[in-house]
Amino acid sequence: MVVISATLTFIAKKAAFQAVMFWIGDGLTQIITQFNKEPITDENGRERTAQERLSAAAEKYDKSRGKRRAIFGLFAGPCLGYWYDNLGQWIPGFDIVSLAEKVALDQLVFTPPFLASFFASQEYMRTGGDWEATKVKVRSEWWPTLKTNWWFWTPCAAVNYEYVFPNWRHTFMSTCGVFWDSFLSFRASPHNAEEHNG
Repeated sequence: MVVISATLTFIAKKAAFQAVMFWIGDGLTQIITQFNKEPITDENGRERTAQERLSAAAEKYDKSRGKRRAIFGLFAGPCLGYWYDNLGQWIPGFDIVSLAEKVALDQLVFTPPFLASFFASQEYMRTGGDWEATKVKVRSEWWPTLKTNWWFWTPCAAVNYEYVFPNWRHTFMSTCGVFWDSFLSFRASPHNAEEHNG
């Protein structure tokens, strides 16, 4: 009974934490992107303050998009937590070979299907279940995002497995992930205003 309780607590904590991280990453992306689109002057030619532009950007926040990112985080959190909490046990050691093995497994085995599931889930929810649009989205975004992922996450993973205590690995990677989640949120969204319709 204790094992079941501990497992459920683990799943709930990781799910809630990752949902919040994805939601924050998406919120940052939406507000920054919209802020940059806001006109610098109003209709009378008066220069708008940064606060006015930020308020206007925040008003255009797409709650359904943030909700989709958080829903993915609920499912991703336990997977990420399990992976980062156990990879060090599966490949023990801190030498260069074990570090390279951990990073390679993380980037070549775990990450490709994880990214595909992210794009598939986001597009499927955004389009109301349009499987054809989902396949197109995964095909168009997966490979370019995976290449960027390797550039961003390889050094993060190396630091994580070499210097971070095992019980803090998921937290470290999730903190780095706020920036990555912002990037993913941008990649998952259509590169025009159509996102506000879904």
